[in-house]
Amino acid sequence: MFEVKLRPAPVRAIVKQFFNSFQSRVFSPHTFVVLLLLCISAFGVAGCGGVVALGGGPSSSSGTNAATSITANPSTVDFGSVSVGNSATQKISLVNSGTDAVKLSELSLSNTAFRVDGEGKLPVTLAAGASLSLNVHFSPSSDSDISDQLNVIAASSSGAAAAVKLHGKGASGPAELSGLTCVEAQVSGAGSDSCTISSNIAAGPGGLHVHLSSNISAIKVPATAAIPSGASRATFSAAISKVSAEEKGTITATQGNNTKAFEVSLSPVTTSAGAPELKSLSCTQTLFTGAGKTACTVTLTAKSPKIIQVALASTSTDVTVPASATIAAGSTTASFNAVIAPVASAQSAVISASAGSSTRDISIELKPSKTSPATGSLSLSTSSLQFGDVAVGTAVTKSLTVTSTGNAPVTIKADSTTGAGFSVSGGSFPATLKPGQAVVLTAHFNPTAAGSASGQLTIASNAGTQSVSLAGNGTTTAPSLSALSCSSSSITGSLADTCKVTLSGSAPKGGLSIGLASSSSNVTVPSSITIPATAASATFAANATAVSTAQTVKLTATEGGVSRSISLQLSPALAQLSANATTISFGSVLLSQATTQVVTLTSVGKAPVTVQSVSVKGSGFSLSSVNLPATLNPGQTLALTLIYKASVTGSQTGVLTINSDSSTNPILTINLNATTGGHRVELSWSPPAASSNPVANYKVYRETGSSGGFAKVATTAQPTYTDTNVQSGTTYNYYVTSVGSAGGESQPSNTFTATIP
Repeated sequence: MFEVKLRPAPVRAIVKQFFNSFQSRVFSPHTFVVLLLLCISAFGVAGCGGVVALGGGPSSSSGTNAATSITANPSTVDFGSVSVGNSATQKISLVNSGTDAVKLSELSLSNTAFRVDGEGKLPVTLAAGASLSLNVHFSPSSDSDISDQLNVIAASSSGAAAAVKLHGKGASGPAELSGLTCVEAQVSGAGSDSCTISSNIAAGPGGLHVHLSSNISAIKVPATAAIPSGASRATFSAAISKVSAEEKGTITATQGNNTKAFEVSLSPVTTSAGAPELKSLSCTQTLFTGAGKTACTVTLTAKSPKIIQVALASTSTDVTVPASATIAAGSTTASFNAVIAPVASAQSAVISASAGSSTRDISIELKPSKTSPATGSLSLSTSSLQFGDVAVGTAVTKSLTVTSTGNAPVTIKADSTTGAGFSVSGGSFPATLKPGQAVVLTAHFNPTAAGSASGQLTIASNAGTQSVSLAGNGTTTAPSLSALSCSSSSITGSLADTCKVTLSGSAPKGGLSIGLASSSSNVTVPSSITIPATAASATFAANATAVSTAQTVKLTATEGGVSRSISLQLSPALAQLSANATTISFGSVLLSQATTQVVTLTSVGKAPVTVQSVSVKGSGFSLSSVNLPATLNPGQTLALTLIYKASVTGSQTGVLTINSDSSTNPILTINLNATTGGHRVELSWSPPAASSNPVANYKVYRETGSSGGFAKVATTAQPTYTDTNVQSGTTYNYYVTSVGSAGGESQPSNTFTATIP
């Protein structure tokens, strides 16, 4: 309903009327003070190629020749997890940082899972200050952890002029959606939010396509986003519209059966006029000896009507703070933690907090620990490496990660191995690791004779010597087929199921071919798959087609006289539709004013569902235009905008009906309700000053439009009155008089005008 409220406030002038004595029956002189203010409120807010030499082999030590001035950036490349049979690419740059030209003659790799190309053909001469860009590719052929080193050979050098450590992991199965994040979780006013979708492994050929949606109209996202082939992440922009009230929205990313969501809080823009400023920044502790943590607080000069983001920063990497602190609406403070790292010498750090044009600082004093001096230490990812059965003459590799876990740098002096057939590569020592840094070493087992073998991988550093036990078994007996497995043994609808065959040991030179078969044409598999040399397993795709009735399909893998099988249960895909609400309430709505609510329909089954028709019943309820029939693929949504606009007051109910081919609830019904109220004008005024003739009551007079005549509409003993007899589109004028206990009436107060929308 429409309300006009007239309230006393110091910002408005007070109109005073002074009266002289009347006849003896008239009350004594007194002052009548009237203040009329308008406050309108309503219920219901509307709210290149290159010549590359591949060669060399694993050895027990490695090194670089620093006579040249070639530097590689980055010096370590980690491809992460890449699906077997796919490829990922990263770029590196070689820079001649010296004063003389350098001739590069060769690029050397030892593992065929990595390859490199670049700009210009080798040999190439880099002038002083010049650079050469190279694309490094990782294409795993098996489900294993792989490391190598790209050595850059200069014509004038006997060793490597520069080296780049390479690491990647082959992974079984297709790429899948694994994450959704956005830069801003809270947005004030209109703007945009940069969001990122990520996959568990690098996307295969054609990329990974992800469906995007938002549950509120104030957040707009593209319908789809794609992670490019060979990449594991992609960004998109969410457009944010201004809102009139606090609101939360959810951005959803869907790929197959995988769904990720990110919530964004929206708030109206807070104008700078009268906005509170940053008053102080304090921390419970400002002097530290060694490591520690302190709670800090940012404080405003007054309560904030809206959310305020306070930016935080530190002048030292030894004192870390979050990027920002959020002060909630209606609050004056927000807290955060500052984490202190141990230092080798005394120093100061400054934490800064900024909001708008105001900034506050606090100094933190750091001192080295007297009882716990900074020390370096190393940790190993494992204490033993088991190579299992390996065919004689076949090399198998396993990775070891060495991490600096102390609070001081550690220098690794050398690595070495003992034991027949064992070697190590991947390290370029001596090398210094800062706290938190790591290096990946590759241990090799290449047996030359049958029988068990054991050895030791030793890492010597200024933090001591650490070792990893090595064990393997050389065999001249071909490995046998030991297992057949699939990611999904129960399949609904069509699916490319990832399956794996596993050997009892590593495949010999030339690899090992495994025969494959399916008992039904509803699941197709390749006739055979080859497990690469040195690998113990390989993956393949079992392509299941949609079925109309449930059935069981048997897959069989055969090698020599050994067979392994697995049963897959196929079920028909069903179309299913759900709605995000069973009841929609519009709340209190002004007469003749339209307001909207959104209902979101989602395809939650394994097959597409078709929304055939929608209808609305109930006085004042209607539906915005929507194109039907609409077919929604699994995970897709359809938004229906409901409208309520009433011409009469009171409570109203209605029903939204959705008809679809859903296998469950083909007819969805959603109850609707709303309450409509009329307009009113509320008046209040300040009583007259103290008088010997007190006020008995007040009279309220009203004029409709510019009729030229005021008529009394009420007599009240209180300095308030509510006029409910008002109509839309009409203007009303009001004034008030006071009546003394002797019956005399004062002159009229100042006049106030209210126009009803």
